[in-house]
Amino acid sequence: QQTADDLIHFFGLPAQKVVVVYNGVAPDFVPGDALSNEQFRRAKGLPERFLFYVGTLEPRKNLELLIRAFASWRKSCTAEQREIKLVLAGGKGWFYQRIFELVQTLELQDAVIFTGFVPHHELPNWYRAALAFVYPSLFEGFGLPVLEAMACGTPVLCSDAQSLLEVAGDATLTFPAQSEDQLLGALQQIVVDASLRNELSRRGLERSALFSWKRCAKETLEIYDRIQYNRA
Repeated sequence: QQTADDLIHFFGLPAQKVVVVYNGVAPDFVPGDALSNEQFRRAKGLPERFLFYVGTLEPRKNLELLIRAFASWRKSCTAEQREIKLVLAGGKGWFYQRIFELVQTLELQDAVIFTGFVPHHELPNWYRAALAFVYPSLFEGFGLPVLEAMACGTPVLCSDAQSLLEVAGDATLTFPAQSEDQLLGALQQIVVDASLRNELSRRGLERSALFSWKRCAKETLEIYDRIQYNRA
């Protein structure tokens, strides 16, 4: 709906000619089991617990805020919690070098893992293996990774970008996209509170079940049929 509103506002499109059809989530994005998750972590050389992000490495994704908040969190967390890593997956986008430079500046080389591009067929395993999925994006058209993570039963922490709230409903822990302090607090909350993670996992599975490619295709076909009928 946010994209629809933007099209109407910025391009002056008639509201009655804009219809929202939500994306779906592929059927392979489902929860896994503890043994398979552990085997995947070992195969990839991943720590037992990590926070996961996937997407292009670029300013719009707000990763610099995430890295700074993560660095601040590590200064006050316990020694055991300091074993938790931040895994950033995705290809290099515009101004990506700023992200790598910030990790160097904050001396997080041992705490932040860059995986590069992750093939689509591996993505469900990455979500399942993570302690939580973190998506701090400033702006999205839809925010498919949030939906994919929820469908895998992974607790999600995301920004309050309008499109993300639209997809997530009340199934994620959210923070203001510009607030490092509130992201810091949310990181602490999702790391230490196992009952919260379990509740977010449950809500995420329920929420993600509302989005399917079958529904997307059906609603798209209905639009084509309506257009054809009106033209006739």
